[in-house]
Amino acid sequence: MARSLDMMFSHHGIPISLKTDNGPQFTSKEFYNYLSENGVKHNRSTPYWPQANGEVERQNRTLLKAFRTANAENRDWRKEIPKFLLAYRSTPHSTTGKSPAELLFNRKIRTKLPEINAENEKDDADTRRKDFEMKEKGKIYADQKRKTRESDIDVGDIVLQKQTKTNKLSTTFEHDPYYVVKREGSRLTLKNNEGTISQRNSSFVKKFNGQINEEETLVNENIDTNIEDTNENEHTDPEVNLREDSSIPSRPKRNQKLPERFKDFVMN
Repeated sequence: MARSLDMMFSHHGIPISLKTDNGPQFTSKEFYNYLSENGVKHNRSTPYWPQANGEVERQNRTLLKAFRTANAENRDWRKEIPKFLLAYRSTPHSTTGKSPAELLFNRKIRTKLPEINAENEKDDADTRRKDFEMKEKGKIYADQKRKTRESDIDVGDIVLQKQTKTNKLSTTFEHDPYYVVKREGSRLTLKNNEGTISQRNSSFVKKFNGQINEEETLVNENIDTNIEDTNENEHTDPEVNLREDSSIPSRPKRNQKLPERFKDFVMN
């Protein structure tokens, strides 16, 4: 991987930051040391939340469509990749109004199609503004369609985390609750009684409404030092720290009321 990145950086220069998913090749010590030596900031997307890296996921969908087209027409997909990339990189994007190659090289690349000289060239600021407006418009539409609402989960809350279903009888959420020890936008850092730390999007958790016994003891420990940007005095509040050897009920209990028709009777 280092050799491939060296070739890429030699053509386009060393980037300021690099965003990846949480694959083992991106979380390895070798990759971490390579980026540190080149002064590249590494940003990882939230686990199990591909929307955090939506630009790449959308481009992968277009690339997969090109593979399927080549296979349906009995053509070698290896030979079709350069043709697809040339077409993709030279086509103006719907959000920016410019092609990816033009944004990268600040010039239009030549293709087989006849060139049309545009009279009114837009500068980089206008391109970024249009890109932001189109993405914000798409976000508003998606939020309205999904009926989204702002999450009120914050540091110190006790939550239940979604689990991967292994069969039809598996519950949606894990039985053991987690404590929210850090929040960055929609990304939550969670920690349970056993010290297990996980990062999830806020849509993967819900507030835990059960009660905690007052006889249980608190464990005054901070977040693991492997978590970045953690202050020494964070989460020292007893309400936030995890409890040791706790027996927290797996499900919240509802209040039981006597039906109205039984009010005139003496019940045991």
